[in-house]
Amino acid sequence: MDPFIPLVGKATIHYFADDEDCAFINIPYIHSGRDKYGPQDIRLRRLLELTMHYTFLIAHVAMEVLQKYAENDDPPSRKDLCREILREAKDLRQQPQHKSFFDSLDEAR
Repeated sequence: MDPFIPLVGKATIHYFADDEDCAFINIPYIHSGRDKYGPQDIRLRRLLELTMHYTFLIAHVAMEVLQKYAENDDPPSRKDLCREILREAKDLRQQPQHKSFFDSLDEAR
């Protein structure tokens, strides 16, 4: 198995030039263009699709978090916003309507 696979679809905080004011959320992917170089294992396709769904879920959570601070004159730092987004996304794992999705994503890795 490719050692990169366990990292795919796991959101983490990273920084440009090690600057905490430049924090961002990174979600590693398998490149969808691999198909043109030969057949791609169906399990990798499933992981790619689930990772895309997860990315949209994270984006939705991010929009909700950002909306909370839209009228705030003193919003949190980028790092704190990233932490809050990931914390709220982690909380979704506990909700029954998201359990099967997260189980499938974990299984696909």
